[in-house]
Amino acid sequence: MEPLVSFCIRGWRASTVAEAIESALAQTIKRIEVVVTDDMGNLEPVVRAFDDPRVSYHRNTERLGPSWNAREALNLGRGQFLFLLNDDDRLLPTYAERALERFSEVPRAGIVFTNVFIERDGERWLREVPISDGTYDDFLPEFVRAYWLASGPALLRREVWEEGERAHPIPGGTAADSFIAFRAAFMDVVFSYVDEPLLVWTIHPETISANPELPDLHVSLWSSFELADPELERIRVGNLAETFVRRAVARLRESRYAEAREDLSAARALGRRAPVHSLFANLRLPIGPALAVKHRIERWRS
Repeated sequence: MEPLVSFCIRGWRASTVAEAIESALAQTIKRIEVVVTDDMGNLEPVVRAFDDPRVSYHRNTERLGPSWNAREALNLGRGQFLFLLNDDDRLLPTYAERALERFSEVPRAGIVFTNVFIERDGERWLREVPISDGTYDDFLPEFVRAYWLASGPALLRREVWEEGERAHPIPGGTAADSFIAFRAAFMDVVFSYVDEPLLVWTIHPETISANPELPDLHVSLWSSFELADPELERIRVGNLAETFVRRAVARLRESRYAEAREDLSAARALGRRAPVHSLFANLRLPIGPALAVKHRIERWRS
């Protein structure tokens, strides 16, 4: 029997992937499969240890990176519904059941997403979400204003993924889950939000959000689409400019001054002028070099 839901795990961390697989297998619905793509080449013993016909292992022939590793995993899913699961996150047992209930209630929905718990060092708290439980026929304004809403815990119909890939293939080096949601909203897919925490996001030193390349992913994300609505396009451009500023901070932290200058110039071209003090608030630099860089940035801006 073909699976109804495919949990597609983009794997590269052997230390966490087992818990992600366990959480998918513990779902209260039975017609599931768990697809694990291995982007590091060290996950096979962990995945094979489950000895479960619902679990399949696929080693990438070359290192794809988080974005195309996600694409590979989703392309391998056989279910009517697809879910991209990070290998360090965990589903609660009723995730699929509750999401499928919403699809039954709202047949026109192409994506159902839920709230999450955030967990760090054994502490767990509920993510604050500034929207209400319900269905959004036009989700693009919500996404552009708070794009993190639909990233991560989203179950999508297979045709949403396939049509999106035909129209706007996912690029390498982007924030894959956010790109998938942005693309779907751009293509007028109907979103429905279930205001229940049905997934646990973990925060740790190896999480994607702690990756020094995260600003690169966000620059790619906000560069992916131009919007017809003038107000939404203004917000998108502002988001892009903000990511250039954040990447400039990251590059200053790494002493990549020329590249930081390029990012600040890009932000300025988009109309964003960050206060100089904000660039140094989180930098761990000796005061002398920090002041020297501060003066250089001020000269660049003049």
